[in-house]
Amino acid sequence: MARQIYTLQEPDSTIQKLHRAGLVQVRDVLRLTPDQLAAEAHLSPSEAAGLQQRAGRRPALTQGRPRPPAGHVVTFSRRLDALLGGGLPLGRITELVAPPGGGKTQLCLQACVDAALPAELGGLSADSLLVDTEDSPVTERLHSLAAAAADHVRCAGSAAADPAACRAAADFSAESALRRVHVLRLSSAAELLLLPAVLTELLERRPLRLVCVDSVAAPWRYGEPVPRRAQELQWLAAQLRRLAARRGLAVVLTNQATTHLPAGGGAACLVPALGPGWRHCAALRLWLEPCGDIRLARLTKHPERADGTAPFQVLAVGVRDVCGDFDEPAGQSEDSEQEGEGEGPSGGDGDGPGTGQEEDGAGGAESEAKSQGEGTGHVEEEGHAVGGHVTERVSDVTATDVTPRTGDVSDCTASKRQRLI
Repeated sequence: MARQIYTLQEPDSTIQKLHRAGLVQVRDVLRLTPDQLAAEAHLSPSEAAGLQQRAGRRPALTQGRPRPPAGHVVTFSRRLDALLGGGLPLGRITELVAPPGGGKTQLCLQACVDAALPAELGGLSADSLLVDTEDSPVTERLHSLAAAAADHVRCAGSAAADPAACRAAADFSAESALRRVHVLRLSSAAELLLLPAVLTELLERRPLRLVCVDSVAAPWRYGEPVPRRAQELQWLAAQLRRLAARRGLAVVLTNQATTHLPAGGGAACLVPALGPGWRHCAALRLWLEPCGDIRLARLTKHPERADGTAPFQVLAVGVRDVCGDFDEPAGQSEDSEQEGEGEGPSGGDGDGPGTGQEEDGAGGAESEAKSQGEGTGHVEEEGHAVGGHVTERVSDVTATDVTPRTGDVSDCTASKRQRLI
């Protein structure tokens, strides 16, 4: 098995530079000359030579698991980034769970734009992929978020003392950010099961570092038998975990909330949809709760950090911090032993999201921010350009084309997969 870059005992800053250069495995470093490595990863010649020397040594046995790839995708909310340890982590799956209006879609759109921020100013200078299974009108919102991010970068660049940061800020624009955001619309479970194969192809062509699936529950909302759905979801999650770890991707999956009614009576509570088998598929879980014009993020699962909360706002300019103090309301969600009681993504009796079809623009500042795009229906049809890139639909794929147990995609689907770029 190929050794991953993050297994090297190198500083986080060095690991981040290597990932930004697309060097995710140790053999990627060893195949280059020291001068090539220095040029691609922005290292000094001595640093590149020393890194190659250390990478060529046989690894010694170490205790514990290897650390995940360093780096995060920022959210433009300091409190939320601090709660997550710096932002949405690379190399792991983060699950966002919320009822309608919780801010899942808005947070995904903001992260897609933020991934394109210059590395000299805390971004990744990377591409992102938004997989839309809800047919949400995202085009106008992406344009407004990119314009606000460009203004923010301009202000940060003018105050930066580093000449490289000033140059990067001058080169950054809303158009350059949108060229790095790719949108793929999928409408069925069979299409979504092809996502790992599509990602593998895209990673060979673009410096992709963020994948957002909004939402993972929607394709399985109706008509899918529970055992088959559980098997397909487990396979999809395993493939995405593998790609995230090997290629240094931040994978964000949004999930809907379902109402759980205890068998012995008692008060109803909200739990994540998709049933008990889904609870261990993501490394991180964030509950997003609408509290008037403010959203409250509750961290309920993280392998390295304690549970906590962070308020944030969804404004016309995007996700931002809440000014002043915030009085936290009593929690309404239940993410403990009852989490697995919700069987699936339809219905309100424990079989799916009783909140109905997800539409993150339902209420508050978020609805106002998306109002321009909602009146146009399906803003992006097949072949409609988003920021200079064409979004296409994976079409004519049947459920029999994919074998979730083995991960094999049959030959007949190879001609049906369409490239993003």
